[in-house]
Amino acid sequence: MALYHMHVDIIGRSSGKSAVGSVGYQFRMNVVDETTGEKMYYAKKPDKAIRLGFDCPKNCAEQFVCRTKKDVANFWNEVQKKENRKNSQFARDFDIALQSEFSVEQNQECIEKWLYENYTKRGLCSSYAIHGPHKNPDGIINNNWHVHVMVALRKVDQNGWAEKDREGNDREFLKKVRKSWADIVNAKFKELGIAEHIDERTLEEQGIDREPQQHKGPSKTAIERKNKSVQKEIEPNKTAQKYRDKKQLQKEIENINIPENAIINELKNDAEYRRLEELRRQIFEEIEKKRLEEKQKNEELEKAYNRIESMTPKQWREFMKGYGENWNYDACGEYTKMTRDAYDKATAIYVEQNYEPVRKYFYDWALPKVQALKKYDNQNPKPWNDAKMDRGFFRGEDWYTSDGEHFGNDPVNARCHQQQLRGTWTREREPLKKSADDARNQWKAVEEKNYPEIVSNLKRHEHHNFMETLRDGIAKVFRESPILAPVRAVVGAVNKLRHRKDAELSAWNQEQQELRKNQKGQKYNGPSWS
Repeated sequence: MALYHMHVDIIGRSSGKSAVGSVGYQFRMNVVDETTGEKMYYAKKPDKAIRLGFDCPKNCAEQFVCRTKKDVANFWNEVQKKENRKNSQFARDFDIALQSEFSVEQNQECIEKWLYENYTKRGLCSSYAIHGPHKNPDGIINNNWHVHVMVALRKVDQNGWAEKDREGNDREFLKKVRKSWADIVNAKFKELGIAEHIDERTLEEQGIDREPQQHKGPSKTAIERKNKSVQKEIEPNKTAQKYRDKKQLQKEIENINIPENAIINELKNDAEYRRLEELRRQIFEEIEKKRLEEKQKNEELEKAYNRIESMTPKQWREFMKGYGENWNYDACGEYTKMTRDAYDKATAIYVEQNYEPVRKYFYDWALPKVQALKKYDNQNPKPWNDAKMDRGFFRGEDWYTSDGEHFGNDPVNARCHQQQLRGTWTREREPLKKSADDARNQWKAVEEKNYPEIVSNLKRHEHHNFMETLRDGIAKVFRESPILAPVRAVVGAVNKLRHRKDAELSAWNQEQQELRKNQKGQKYNGPSWS
């Protein structure tokens, strides 16, 4: 009987699945997952795979051509190494029912044609394993012809790995894939003159009024077999009593007839129910928020990774210019500017979140500078006209300067000394005034909550010790703030690719030096001007 069944799933780290382990199970071979070191043994399973295959694009690099089962295991290990994020996805895993009316070769022909039309010609590699009927533990042979197909999620070409297959995620494309299998199988039925037909649509879409059959899968089938074996050991009278109890319970439930609206209204008026509903809503909102943040994070990381990976050595040099060096901002490359701006932004966010401690620090720092100027101003020597002069009836004029020095009846020297005191005071006041004015300006930025200006002031050397106390908090803001997610993605991509890109740049620089050296050594054969 013709049957349509196609189930597709994603193999990835977030679901706890291994592409190497899956292909080992499907191919019935022993494999080692090189990313975890786990060894998996499937070669001794009694139900062997009938046919195995691997398909890759014609123009792909030699490293993707698999001729043995070991090559296939190596390929999927390379896939897992390439997709190295904690939530990476490796492959689409198809479980497809084959037609018992076809021979193994005819089913295999349909599989390879379907793979080529939908995946291979678009630059994707895939493996497949055909499994035939096998004997269950209860002695019954099932007629379950099916094939396991794994399709890589990243394309390949003559240069190696290429971009991810975004089209494969589209729902409409999956509908096209499902219809393609039905069309290929029906064409083979027609070619062989078999009056059978399969349809990828649901029974409702086909206008058929019956319940659809549910695909049980290996786990549920094993559980059912175990239940059957257990039931055989139960005495017949206990089984019959259990059946009667179940029927009686069903009748009692049917006799309970409470209107659904009454139940809903009663729940809505219950305070505990409303509290739980609100809690449920908050939990789902938080889950959705985290899911969206994780999705955005992955998209940003992949975007940054692809951009940096495609840079030429010259572009990489310009991109990283000034990194780790104390260069002028305008002379730095994009990455250095980006990280410096991000650190300033994280500092501003942290200062805003911890405004009161920062305000206290600037107050304690600025106050002594302002007070020092005020104290010095109180020591201001008087102008000459205010210099002290005593007059005596017999001794005449008696002159004193601001520092208490006595000049007697000598106003000229007294005046010179007083002016000298004023000049010295004025010169010594200048740095104190400059320091006090600077402290007032920095305090003004704090009072006005001008966070960019505060960040700029904190970079100054006199605040170095205070900045050391803030570094852990600033680093935490950089790691967690959603605003800085794009920058974190770029930093993560640079950390992963920097060693390789630096090696490429070093090789390129050496090539350029050799080229310049060869050009310099060539003899000039141009026109003579003598």
